[in-house]
Amino acid sequence: MTFDDTSVESLRERVLKLEAELNHRSQTITQLEKVNKELSARVQEAGEAAQPTAELSEMEETLKRMMMRVAMILQGGKCLFLIHDKQNEELFAETPALGFEDDALKDYRIPEHAGIAGECFREGRPVILYDAETDDRAKAEKLYERGIKNGVCVPLIVIKRDEETNRVLDRKVIGVLYVFNKKYGGIFVDEDVKLLERLAGNTAAIINTAESYRQIVKERDEVIDTIESLYAGLVMVNKNGRITQMNASAREAFGLSADDVSGAKPYEQVISDEKTRDILRRALEEDTGVQDEVTLPDKDNPDQNHVFQVQSALVRGESGDAIGTVAIFNDITELRNVDKMKTAFVSTVSHELRTPLTSIKGFISTLVQDTEGFYDNETRSEFYNIIDTECDRLRRLIDDLLNVSRIEAGRALQMNWSVFDPLIVV
Repeated sequence: MTFDDTSVESLRERVLKLEAELNHRSQTITQLEKVNKELSARVQEAGEAAQPTAELSEMEETLKRMMMRVAMILQGGKCLFLIHDKQNEELFAETPALGFEDDALKDYRIPEHAGIAGECFREGRPVILYDAETDDRAKAEKLYERGIKNGVCVPLIVIKRDEETNRVLDRKVIGVLYVFNKKYGGIFVDEDVKLLERLAGNTAAIINTAESYRQIVKERDEVIDTIESLYAGLVMVNKNGRITQMNASAREAFGLSADDVSGAKPYEQVISDEKTRDILRRALEEDTGVQDEVTLPDKDNPDQNHVFQVQSALVRGESGDAIGTVAIFNDITELRNVDKMKTAFVSTVSHELRTPLTSIKGFISTLVQDTEGFYDNETRSEFYNIIDTECDRLRRLIDDLLNVSRIEAGRALQMNWSVFDPLIVV
């Protein structure tokens, strides 16, 4: 078998091309091993995220670097991951992402049964997208409209293993990892899928930890927002006597700003009211609930006071040990004012009732004692008219009391109709 010069030259070019491709793959594998090593270290750190040292911003920065490495290794122009939302049965994009604006990610939500991402998630296997313009699955995600030409998608799988036997205890698909737009006009191939799958394992662990951390932060923020919006004042103090939480109502009651209570300051340094400090001190020392009342001046009008009913309760940790106390301040100023008004009202009504009763009693006694007819008929008639007038006065007072009761019960007033001469009234 003989070769001409053209055949030899063509064979030499092919060998050189294969050598170049082999070198490129070797470099890719080396980079992949380096990234895997870094990601493994990050996963180990994330596994210790139960400690409060793990910051969400650090995880996001790690994910951002990881996305850039993935895109570089696979020679992709864009890279993002989608997380499964079990409640809404859909997949949604999360930050960070490469090649996408944050506003575009907010609208990136697709049903779990639709598109390439849905197929990859449901079946738990990689999917290669060769042409986003013609692929019906890509149309469900509007990939072409998002500037996507081609791509590769692999599932993000979190695997839980037994520490001793390394046996798989649980396997859960939490989302998918996407790489789009192969550079230099190329398309993604099976070799790219293998590379991406090797990265996806550690990536899934970091994303799962970051999502768990986000959920914890979200729930914490919701609790804080709920506490802040409470009408009642709330003050939480730990066992060391430092304020860990004071909501807006409590700050307003004590005339404090948010900066005044920041930094877990001692409550004795922040709260100036001696009785309030005594309540918190008793609650901490006795490890029990305390109920009392305090009077605080109005910050806008020092001449007026607010009365608060204070109820404290122990705060216990997961072990059941007391870790502090929380005090609720209910403003009962209006109730106290109403009580004062009721007292004044009862006093006034008692006086008003005593006046006609005294007159009625006096004239009735006079008439009863007149057994010998000392008073003439005209005088007796005058006495009877006075008694009749005072009885009408008593009836009006009783009607007023009944109307007050109806007002407190939320019912309409009862009308008392009578015939009268308006000219006399005028």
